[in-house]
Amino acid sequence: MFLIGGALSGVAATTPWKAGWVVTEVGRQPWTVYHVLLTSQAATTASGVTGTLAATLVIYGALTVATFASCS
Repeated sequence: MFLIGGALSGVAATTPWKAGWVVTEVGRQPWTVYHVLLTSQAATTASGVTGTLAATLVIYGALTVATFASCS
């Protein structure tokens, strides 16, 4: 039973993430495709995107190293 829950937890973790992305793009992309909204207007202007990307890369990099180190 534990192994089934462990196997399903990966899907359960990524499903809301993908669903959020789909909701964002479905709301924005058709307007860009039909030339109602320019691509430059559809792109985010939020500050902090670079910092968030860098933090995500550092965290996932550390998790990857820790995972491989624990397997050795």
